[in-house]
Amino acid sequence: MKNKSKIIVITVLAVLLTFSPVIAQEGDITDSRTMGLAIGMGLAAGLAAIGAGIGIGHIGAASIGAIAEKPEMKVWCFIFIAIAEGIALYGIVIAFILPTFLK
Repeated sequence: MKNKSKIIVITVLAVLLTFSPVIAQEGDITDSRTMGLAIGMGLAAGLAAIGAGIGIGHIGAASIGAIAEKPEMKVWCFIFIAIAEGIALYGIVIAFILPTFLK
């Protein structure tokens, strides 16, 4: 349980540090719209990354067992992992689209 909370905190901090230049360019951080944008960007990317990480962890564990029993299942396992990874990419895309609504 301690490891999950550390991962969540590190992910949130990484997302906020990644998007801080975008927020700084948009205007005063005390503005409620800018603050809401910063929180929305952080939540979109952070929660999508956390969800994708959890999904990939479960799929990866099941994939190892499936590949050990039937090696021909390898392609399907990689497809399922790629689908779970797409969740994180959608979150990052949404986080980059959000600043367009500030104008």
